[in-house]
Amino acid sequence: LLSGFSQGPSPLISLILSDDGENIGAVNTDSLLTVWDIKGNLRFTRKTGFNSVNRNQIFRFSGNNTIIMISDGATADLIDINGNSNQSFEHHKGRVNAVDISNDGKFIATASSDKTINVWYLNSDHNHFDLYNTITAHSDTVWSVDFAGINRYLLSTSADRKVIVTSINNREAISFRDNLQGTYSNEI
Repeated sequence: LLSGFSQGPSPLISLILSDDGENIGAVNTDSLLTVWDIKGNLRFTRKTGFNSVNRNQIFRFSGNNTIIMISDGATADLIDINGNSNQSFEHHKGRVNAVDISNDGKFIATASSDKTINVWYLNSDHNHFDLYNTITAHSDTVWSVDFAGINRYLLSTSADRKVIVTSINNREAISFRDNLQGTYSNEI
């Protein structure tokens, strides 16, 4: 046992260890995101929003001591390790249901009830994420989004009962529906 500490009175629904092993983040049933250092010292607590269908993608640590998180409503926020806002992502017309960040930290994806996934690209000249593309492969609420290890593809699922792999350029690669029999397109 390296460390142990009390997480508070409300049950946890999501728990993530940062890639560097230095921070622990958790969301409880009261919608509070809490981040501690590895020794259990509180860094911050901040209100978040989430849809109970997907409790696994409420927030993500990135490699540069930032966190992408769902905020209330149609917004996601990029915050620093102390809970201070760096940037808000407000392009969706519906509730944000999931967030992910690419392995290299250059792309952020936000999935929404507006049937879209927004892909944001790090503009290194301004140290700010700009909208790169909007993925429109789904016909209903998007519940989950996940970057592939090579950062060019997204895996998503939706209330339209499809699991889809798309390129970040909005080209569908593989689509699974119902019994998960896939169709493949090589036009990526």
